[in-house]
Amino acid sequence: MLKRFAFVLAVLAVGSAFAGLPDWVRLSGLNTPEQAVPFATVKQVADARAQTMWQDAVPGDVVPMSDADGNVIAYTFHYRTDGKPFPDFATAAAEIAEELAGPANPDAHYRYAYVVASARFDRAPVLCYGEGGTEFFITLERARERARKAIGGEPVLTRVFYIYPLSYFEFQTGTGSVVLEAHTFTRESGTDEFQREVRGVEANALAALGTSAGEAKEMSAAKMRAEWDRWTGVGGRGPGAGGFDTTIIYVQGYQLAPFYDWSYGCSPTAGAMEVGYLDEAQGYNRDIYDFFHRWDCVEGENDWQVPWAHREVALAFNTDSLSGGTYVSAIGPGLADFGSSKGYSFEIFQFPGGWYNDWAWPSDSDEISNGWSMVWSVGWPATQMYHSLTALGIRLETKDIYVHNTWWRPAGWWHYTDGGSISTANLASVHPTGATDRRLKVLYPRGDTLYNHTGSGEILWVGRENVVRWDNFGAPGDSVNIDLSTDAGWTWQMLAYGVPDTGAWLWDISSGTPATVSARLRMKKFFGGGYTAGDGSYGDFRLCTTPLGPTMLAPANGRPLTETPVVLVIGPMQYVDSFNFILYTGGDTLWDEASLALQCTVPTNLFQYGRYYNWRTRAHNAFGWGEWSGPWSFLVRFAGVENAPGPETPLALSVERGLARGAAKLRLQLPEAGPVSLTVFDVTGRPVRTLLDRRLASGVHEPAWDLRDEHGRLVAAGCYFVRLNAAGRSIVRKLELVE
Repeated sequence: MLKRFAFVLAVLAVGSAFAGLPDWVRLSGLNTPEQAVPFATVKQVADARAQTMWQDAVPGDVVPMSDADGNVIAYTFHYRTDGKPFPDFATAAAEIAEELAGPANPDAHYRYAYVVASARFDRAPVLCYGEGGTEFFITLERARERARKAIGGEPVLTRVFYIYPLSYFEFQTGTGSVVLEAHTFTRESGTDEFQREVRGVEANALAALGTSAGEAKEMSAAKMRAEWDRWTGVGGRGPGAGGFDTTIIYVQGYQLAPFYDWSYGCSPTAGAMEVGYLDEAQGYNRDIYDFFHRWDCVEGENDWQVPWAHREVALAFNTDSLSGGTYVSAIGPGLADFGSSKGYSFEIFQFPGGWYNDWAWPSDSDEISNGWSMVWSVGWPATQMYHSLTALGIRLETKDIYVHNTWWRPAGWWHYTDGGSISTANLASVHPTGATDRRLKVLYPRGDTLYNHTGSGEILWVGRENVVRWDNFGAPGDSVNIDLSTDAGWTWQMLAYGVPDTGAWLWDISSGTPATVSARLRMKKFFGGGYTAGDGSYGDFRLCTTPLGPTMLAPANGRPLTETPVVLVIGPMQYVDSFNFILYTGGDTLWDEASLALQCTVPTNLFQYGRYYNWRTRAHNAFGWGEWSGPWSFLVRFAGVENAPGPETPLALSVERGLARGAAKLRLQLPEAGPVSLTVFDVTGRPVRTLLDRRLASGVHEPAWDLRDEHGRLVAAGCYFVRLNAAGRSIVRKLELVE
């Protein structure tokens, strides 16, 4: 780890290595900045903020961040919030990812937290803080993979740049370097190009200030130095002298504000969360109607739970969907247009801020204090180095803003400015009218509610009755219309029309409904002849025909088996008529049995002492065989088979490998006379040729395959599989045919 809290500028030398971090993290090339704050003071401030937030905070890794010239500008301090020691990098990263992927819960407390503290007296002491992780633990390894594709080799992390309000990773190999924006990887350039761009932007911003540049720098620095005095207790006002963090104000129902994963851009995502808050907490229930899945070409990932409103906001903002860029001047008018399209009136208060008006803090605090949430954008002017967030609360004394970030959960606190003379802020708050109490919220099936995730939604059975449930908030409408999508929200078909708004509807799912893992519902509520509210499944749920894999109970997975008989046991299942159990070791199937019972007894003479055996199972219903469960395994340790050789004449199959044109020679050995089938399959599992399907005597047989399919055509070169079924067992071997 980065010499936890013993890190001083003097040790920021090239090639420094830190215990607990991957060996490819070698932060180096950092310089002491102007207006430098002693590290001990920075640590004091970060610890003070951590203690006010998490009483059991235990310090962890400290990451230095620099400006484009390599001057240390800030540190990210990581903490464990539950009083336990901070673990190694891999453990922390895994546990943070696990927590971020869980269901949204505004009352949840996370095991990890962070404080970003400045390293300069002319910048704000505490820039942001909150629970959860930072890009250092969440995206660093993915960024390294991206760097590997860009510059090859095994990239080493050498610097973390902090160009307010964004972070960038610099990776180097022996052949070059690359700088990646740390959250979405939307910027990718060489180090020299990155530094030229940032310096040019800064120069242009200073030039735009003209003759006021000197005054701006002086006033900004004075404001920030006063904040440092407050934090460090000068004049008896710091946290250690009784605190000053007492007045916290949230907008009404802030806990109901949703988190949506970054999609289209940070501004559309912040705008979507803003209208989502109005939908969930303020009664503007036509804002968020249905959700869909899309491929995010900017981040190169799937976005699984995107409200259609998110896309509509991006269009209203004129966002560049290839880069995620939005002009901040378009945010307010775009929100107004969106509200109008939903039949509401969204009056917008949009206000820019800079050093000259205390970065619009008076407006920020007034809007939140009066109950208005907003899209809050901070960064450098005349560039795309802006970031938008959804603002829902404030701390008056420390001038911090409670935000939903667009990168990940949970919510956090950002200072109203970093204090730079060229930094700006822009707020666009919505003053809406037209809310209704005739609301609606889908309760079941809700779909997968894990953050940006699929595969954990409900399971509904085709051919069965299922009860769809919703909340009408005690104010029923005249009727509800219900639609179904089987392709993750892209296309919809009417499922039910004019359903009474009782909160429940019996859905008898027709046997002709196709099975899918990407089903979603949406509803519209009507009252007095008009559309008043809508909602939909948040994520995918499944429509199933054939059974899922049975729950395997015994023998215990991976454990020694010391007693006989060997009984394979599965859990109870509904709507099935039979089961299939398979026992195998290596590539050989030893036992394949169909059963009407929830268990299967395997003959003891199939086993050898000290060997592992695998088994799996599936169930059957009116639609056919379902998914396999398992495999589970067990180790044979029971008496009576210590020296047992197994069957005297084992079932065996061998084929030639790397076969050229001609005929394939196969050799099979049968332990007993009986029916035999020998079939060739291609790599897709499609049968190509049945070579044997008759009774054979016990012993060795050598059939040949002339490399033709059932229609007499020569097959193409490639990979094939030969399956032998005999003596109640099955064996599969691979055959490779080359030109």
